[in-house]
Amino acid sequence: MSETILPVRPKGMRNHIKNTFLSMLKKKPFPKIRITTLCETAGIARATFYAYYQDIYDLVDDIMDDALVFLDSITDRTCHETFEDLWDVVRQNDLAVFKAYNNRLPPCYRLIDIPKYHPLVQDDTIVTLMMKKIFMMEKGHFIAYMAEKQGVSAYTSENIFWSIINGSMAVNKKIGWCKNDEWYGLQLQLLRFTMYGLEGLGNTGNRLHPRSDNQLNEK
Repeated sequence: MSETILPVRPKGMRNHIKNTFLSMLKKKPFPKIRITTLCETAGIARATFYAYYQDIYDLVDDIMDDALVFLDSITDRTCHETFEDLWDVVRQNDLAVFKAYNNRLPPCYRLIDIPKYHPLVQDDTIVTLMMKKIFMMEKGHFIAYMAEKQGVSAYTSENIFWSIINGSMAVNKKIGWCKNDEWYGLQLQLLRFTMYGLEGLGNTGNRLHPRSDNQLNEK
């Protein structure tokens, strides 16, 4: 017996399309999801899909925005943006303190808190898009902080930040996006490794790569 598809009001159509896509993503990788199949599963016409989205990548971008907006709403941004509190927590090397700090961790450490969006970060294609979006959203804060506190050039800071995001995503993928005591202990030690390394750069950061920001912009 085929499943009965209830009509969806226009006001909720965008959410219906997004939820259908997320459900499909649990069963098959993103490159194998076609708009035709998505529309059939959602019980809508292709014209309806295109009334809301230019293509399937536009849909994925909208879902990623939803995830990051929600994450932003449950994150203490003022503490996170200055990085000072995170430094203090890492230096204490206390698992209980670090767990209590969870709601102020950067986005690449908090995506694991939103089960609805786990299919995004578990997909190899979409997780790359997600990393790029987080990178563009957060890199300005990181670059400014590293320039002020460590004297590191924008070029060096930008590439270090890209490495941090990739590393965080890779570790979460390796341990199956499971947030438990083992996760907290591992992330704390990885953050200690990263942050003491950043602190060690000091004012030598600009000498790590002599390229100027003007040269970078010419690329």
